[in-house]
Amino acid sequence: MRQIKTILNIIIVFGFIQAQDNVIVPNYYASLPNPPIPSFPPALVNPVLKQDTLYKTTLVSPLVPPLPNQVLDRAKALELVENEKLKAITKKLSELKGDDSIGDVIEQLLEINLEMEETFGDAPKPDGERSVMEQLIQAKIDMENAEYDLQGKLAGGSWKTRVENSAFKTKISKEIERRFYLPPNGKIDVENKYGDVTVIGWDKDSVLVKAIVTVGRRSEENAIRALDNYDVRMKTWGKSLKITTEIAGADEKRPIAIGDKSIRVGKLVFGIQDEGSYSIDLDIFVSTGVFVKVENKYGEVEIEMIEGDVEVENYNGSISVQNIEGDVLIDNKYGDVEAMEISGTVEISNYNSDILVENIGKSATIKTKYGSIDAVDIGRELDIENYNGDITVRGLKGSLLALNKYGTIKVRNAESTVELENYNGDIELDQINGAITAETKYGSIEIESANPIITCNVYNGDIVMKKIAGGEADMHITSKYGKVKLNLPKDIIARMVLKTKYGSIHYSFMEDAIEKEESTSSLIGLRGSGKGTLRIDGYSTDIYLKD
Repeated sequence: MRQIKTILNIIIVFGFIQAQDNVIVPNYYASLPNPPIPSFPPALVNPVLKQDTLYKTTLVSPLVPPLPNQVLDRAKALELVENEKLKAITKKLSELKGDDSIGDVIEQLLEINLEMEETFGDAPKPDGERSVMEQLIQAKIDMENAEYDLQGKLAGGSWKTRVENSAFKTKISKEIERRFYLPPNGKIDVENKYGDVTVIGWDKDSVLVKAIVTVGRRSEENAIRALDNYDVRMKTWGKSLKITTEIAGADEKRPIAIGDKSIRVGKLVFGIQDEGSYSIDLDIFVSTGVFVKVENKYGEVEIEMIEGDVEVENYNGSISVQNIEGDVLIDNKYGDVEAMEISGTVEISNYNSDILVENIGKSATIKTKYGSIDAVDIGRELDIENYNGDITVRGLKGSLLALNKYGTIKVRNAESTVELENYNGDIELDQINGAITAETKYGSIEIESANPIITCNVYNGDIVMKKIAGGEADMHITSKYGKVKLNLPKDIIARMVLKTKYGSIHYSFMEDAIEKEESTSSLIGLRGSGKGTLRIDGYSTDIYLKD
């Protein structure tokens, strides 16, 4: 949003300023002993200016927020617009919406300038100088190609600029290494941001903490000065160790000052805060039996070989937890999660990323949105809830409950009951030894092989069962707007009741005739003793049965 307002100032401020040849509009200039004060036409002073004891004179109009380090040339500014043209442009700009994108704003300014030139004519300019139109076009190109993400608050609020995707000339690191005694049944609590955290269990009754703080700046002087603003605090009490990384507020959010990187947009020059890059990486070696808790942001978390419980909360980074004998609790956003070789229970909540759980000794509960879930070799119950992502389960000893939307559910090699509900996605099942309950809308159900204990409900999709085991059946199938295709074994035992409205029934193995009444087709027959049940109810559904 801030960069949008800077473009608005290209037009307005050029018309406002009538002062010395080089005018600096100060903003965040507290460090300057005598900041220069710009002068403006008297008629414009009251609506757009106020006196401020800290920054002297600043622009405070909501339409024209303060800009850092503006360097304007009076001679060029006076050539841009005359008074009537300035009023017309100001009126047009006041009609712009504050949430317009930078490209939209510049395009509207281009249209405004064309209208003004048709009305008032183009302002005179020295030979070789670009017109307002040319400046705006170049400004759009510069802003779209800029490597800077400018963030801030409008109308005199605080300004913060983060430089991303840039190569910094100077990177300086400091290493911190400390050792603490912590009993095997102790607790370690880690809070970090802007870096990776690795926790590994070892066969010692002590904790070794290695921290590497790295700061990147455009100059060595700035890097050395900034390094002191980053530290790692460690505190023990009782059986607990607390590790916290600290970033001084002055370095997280400081005013833009002379000497920072500047960027030119058209004829406007303003500063870019030299915030640079920084990271705090932690490598921690702990007694295997401790309870590990990690909170991290903007970095990866890896935890291995812990006999106690593990809790991890992360934001914008991946999580990998392996070889844990205790229970695992994970809460993550914007990063993939892996939990492998866990003897205890696993509970994972994730957002906008993928999840892999493998070789879990006990039960697992997994919830995510906008990501896939892959669960392999789960020892007990598995409870899954997903939105806008696929679910794949391979190898399950306990029961399965899976709820999904906008993705496929695939289950293979499950020894117990399977209960599935999907929306706008298919369900695929293979080697299911327990009872199946499956429901989907706007998707199909395909069963490769399973026992004959099945309940299926499909809306606007097909049901296909390729290989059903023999024995006494307990099958209930409901279909609307699709097809039902069943390959039944010869040794299945069932009383079959098939009905469909606005559809047909096709079979190849029963002597019973199909009964038809108006728009409804039905078939009743027996396989074996007829002790079991096979019932199919269809609406606008064709039914196909064969051996």
